[in-house]
Amino acid sequence: RDRPVSPGGVTLFFDHDLSYRPCDRLSDLFPGSTNADREGMATAEDSAIWRFAAAEGYVIVTRDADFPAMAALLGSPPPVVWLRNGNSSTATTEAFIRGRAVEIAEWLSQEGTTVLELM
Repeated sequence: RDRPVSPGGVTLFFDHDLSYRPCDRLSDLFPGSTNADREGMATAEDSAIWRFAAAEGYVIVTRDADFPAMAALLGSPPPVVWLRNGNSSTATTEAFIRGRAVEIAEWLSQEGTTVLELM
């Protein structure tokens, strides 16, 4: 798969409960990021998204508690960033992730990362 990879190797996969817009807006920090809609997975089961993200080296970004539950059961990869900042606009979600980018990168550099809960 030809896609740019960020300097830290972090590329995000936004679950179908999140807009595709942060993929582009955060490309300076997380180039190559995508979402379920762009990958033809808008109606895919969580397990299919899980397998895709693991195979392609993505970090799943979600508001859905199902992915952290899967991570607890299956381990990583893929790591999961669980957004717990409530339902918010795309701009707010982007700003929230941008403001936590260093924390995300540091967490991913640790051994055995599974779920990062961001509140």
